[in-house]
This record gives sequence, C-alpha cells and structure tokens, in this order.
Amino acid sequence: RGVCGPVVFKISDGTYTSSVELYNAIPGASAINTITFESASRDSSKVIMVQKNGRSSFLIATDYIIIKNLGFIDSIKGVFTAYSIQFQKAAKNNVISNCYFKSKIGEQNSIRIETTVTSNTTLNLLIKNNYFEVKEPFVAPYSSRIRVVNSSTNFLVKGVTIAGNFFKNIDGAIAINGIDSIDISKNIITGYAPLKPISYNSTGVLLNGKISKVNISSNQFSDIDIAILLYDIGKGIDRKITNNFMLVKKNAIATANLASQFENFEIYNNSMSSASNGNNSLLSFLVGKNVSLKNNILTLNGHGSLMQLNSLENSIDYNNYYTSSDTFMIVNGTLYNNFKQYTSAIKQDLHSLNFKPNFVSATDLHLNNDLNLDNRGIPINGITTDMDGEIRNKIVPDMGA
Repeated sequence: RGVCGPVVFKISDGTYTSSVELYNAIPGASAINTITFESASRDSSKVIMVQKNGRSSFLIATDYIIIKNLGFIDSIKGVFTAYSIQFQKAAKNNVISNCYFKSKIGEQNSIRIETTVTSNTTLNLLIKNNYFEVKEPFVAPYSSRIRVVNSSTNFLVKGVTIAGNFFKNIDGAIAINGIDSIDISKNIITGYAPLKPISYNSTGVLLNGKISKVNISSNQFSDIDIAILLYDIGKGIDRKITNNFMLVKKNAIATANLASQFENFEIYNNSMSSASNGNNSLLSFLVGKNVSLKNNILTLNGHGSLMQLNSLENSIDYNNYYTSSDTFMIVNGTLYNNFKQYTSAIKQDLHSLNFKPNFVSATDLHLNNDLNLDNRGIPINGITTDMDGEIRNKIVPDMGA
C-alpha cells in the first residue's frame, strides 16, 4: 500500500488533541506525490492542534510531508519530549508553511527537527511563512521556537531553509546545531520586555556545531538581547551575514567562548543599533579570525563599545561607526577611545566613516536621505539588492542593509 498521486487531508474547523504519527516510508511518495495536512478553510486560526499526554501533535519520520495552514498551541509545562511538530530520523523533503504556533510557556521548541542518519544526508527542509508567539517566555538559556539538530555527528546533514517567518515576544527564535547549508532569510524576529530581571540572553539565531555554509540575510531583529550568537562552528567556506536590520539590547553578533575554532565569516551591508545600558560590544568577537566586515553601519546609543576583536587577522573597511560612549573599540585587549585613535593604530578601516546615521526612527533602521552615507560603500560580489529588494548601485552602493 502507498500513494499513486498527491494526497491531501483537509482538516475541518475545530480543536484537536489527537496526534498524527508517521514512522515508516510511504511507498509512492515523491516530490509530486506529496502528503499534505491542511486546514479545510485554509485558516490557521480555525484548526487548532493542542498537545496532550506529553505527545507531539505531529511526529514525522518519513518524507514528502507538507503541513500548512494549521494552528498549534503548546501549554504543557515541564515536558521536553513533546513539540507541536517533531521530525525524526532522516525525514527529508518536508515543508511547514503558513501555520500559527502559540506557546503559553516558552520552555520547549514549537518545531524540533532531530536527525539520526547512517550516511551523509540532504534534508531539503523548508519552514516558511509561519507565525510564532510566546505568551510567557521561559527563563532558561537559549530556548527556541525552531530547533534543528544533527544527532549523527559522524555524517554531514545539510539543507534547511527558514524564511519569511514572524516571531513575536520570543526568548529564542532559531537554533541550529551541526546542520550545514543553512539559509535563514526574510524573517522578522522580535524579543520581549521581561517582567522581572533574568540571567540569560534572548537570542534571534543561535549557530552551534561545525557549520561550513550558512546564509543569514534580509532579516529584521528587534528588542532582543543578541541577534546572532555563534558557538563552536569551526572553519567555514561560505558563511555570510548580509542585509540585516539588527536593533538589539546587547550584541548584534557575538561569539561564545566555545567558538575556539571560529574562522571565516563575511559580514556585509548590515545596519546594527543598540541602546545598551551594560558593558557590551555591539560586535563581540572574543575568539576567531578571518572576518570580513564591510559596508556595515554600527550605532551605539548607550554604554559599552562598538566592537571587540581579539585578532588583527581580519579584513575590515568601508563601514560607518557612531557611538555616544567613551569606549570606541577594543582590539586585542587595547582600548581606543575614538575613531581617529583606532584607525591610526590599527591601519584598517581606512575608508570607513564616523557619522551619526540619519535613520528614519529609533526603531526603523532605513536611512532617511542621509547624504553622509549615500554611495559610500564598496561593491561586493553577490550583493546586488538591499533588504527591501531594491537594486544597489553597482559602482558605489550605499552602506547598511
């Protein structure tokens, strides 16, 4: 038994506590003969899947499954083995789209992909155009709405796209562990204002484990402690962070101490801003080298420093820096109090600028006819449009996203 054509399960409006579990391969399933679970009305607010008895609403260990236009609510506290949607083993060629995920307590993942493979595997997983909201963010380090984990460290697992999703009031949006060839693009990620002091950082994107290829582009981060946190991700060959808005409380991009082998990252055309009240660095590279940093706008309206680097083996130029702090940069443990002092000593950033950017507002990092920064960047291969999709000047592009 199996399928000989596309199969669609149209779910009537209502609230369901049952679980859909698919463990074995479905004969005949293919890129054409997909198996789809969707709301009959195509309204994700009218079909609600609720976790019950510690079981995931969808538990999938097979291929060519599409889940779309459904609503999910997780409200189980203290159960870390049940998720709204869970993929296991080597489930490939699956799609989650246009769904609504509401977590009453954010201590578990809404979507968890945990692969166990016996050979190198391409997942070809697409998570797009979904909505995630947490009512009560969980006070624990690095909780996330989407978590993708490679549990088979001896084999390469790759091929995940997370695009066009909206994350509201979250403590953690996306966590990737040991999965290669990742595309994270055009997501909107907003943090939250805690009701009481907490001891951990809300994080937009967390990368951990050996990841040689990753693209993080055209995302909007706001009201979050750390936009992008890099753990022990090793040496890469094609890793880019481009065209992002990062409106953060602490760090736009930071490396953790475990990132001891962190090398090779291209960071181009990002607009970063913080109103930090602590001793933080907008860019914090405590370890690592061979970072290419160009055409970025870094703005700090608060305390701390714009950037902390522990290596001079980087390519840094054509950026704009502005800070209201007395601490400008920290490089190899040396503090530089202003732009002139920094560029004279480091002999990099020779084409960089030191202007206060004219953003549209404190919460909108689009430039508002800023003549100081118009056409002051350098062309970079592959970056032909900005985050809004507008064509960049091929000879003298603007800085920022």
